[in-house]
Formats: sequence, structure tokens, C-alpha cells
Amino acid sequence: MAVTVRDPAWFGAVVRQALVLRGHATQADLATASGLSLNSVVNVLTGTKDSYRLATLEHLATGLGVPVSRLVACATGPGRW
Repeated sequence: MAVTVRDPAWFGAVVRQALVLRGHATQADLATASGLSLNSVVNVLTGTKDSYRLATLEHLATGLGVPVSRLVACATGPGRW
């Protein structure tokens, strides 16, 4: 199942902030913690894609230590809360 991201650039910025707040020093650290490739993490952070597989967001949420439902809501909601 694909999750369409309402505002990819904003979502990437939110994930970048979460990366720092959760203590990941680098994009590679988040990739390792989430079990994703570095390329997948970079795609999210730079807002290059407007949809992601739910499994990708699940892995990302695990790496960030946040509920997947919160990450999906952030991706699909109105943005700029």
C-alpha cells in the first residue's frame, strides 16, 4: 500500500527535525536504526518523492521511535501544524 505525502518538502523537514531530536547524528545513523537504505532515508529527508510504501514509513517510524500512525498522519495531514 502506498501512502501519498501531501507536502513532501515539509514532511522531509519534519523528519529531519525528528532525526536530530531523537539523537541520530547522521542520515546513516537513521538508516541503520530504521533498517532502510541510506538512499531511502535521503529520499524522505529531501522530499524527492510524493509517496512511500507503508512498510517504508513503518521502518522509519521504528528508527525514529515514534508511532507509525503519527508519522503517517504527519505525511498525509494538512501540514505545517
